[in-house]
Amino acid sequence: MRASNTTPRRKITWGQLKVGDLWIGDRPANETRAVTEVTPASDGSVTITFDDGTVQTNPTEFEITIAVTGEE
Repeated sequence: MRASNTTPRRKITWGQLKVGDLWIGDRPANETRAVTEVTPASDGSVTITFDDGTVQTNPTEFEITIAVTGEE
């Protein structure tokens, strides 16, 4: 799925992300990446792997914007 300016979106925390969620970047670029792996750590952080191979680690409270796909 490629997001557009009209794609419904919502903010969640990094700790709420799950495999299959679609991260959406800022408008107008609307870069979109699917979450393929979620790995919680004992230090309160979560490491997320995206479908393009990008890996990011953030605290569980870190906010992220995802697409509302109707599969919630």
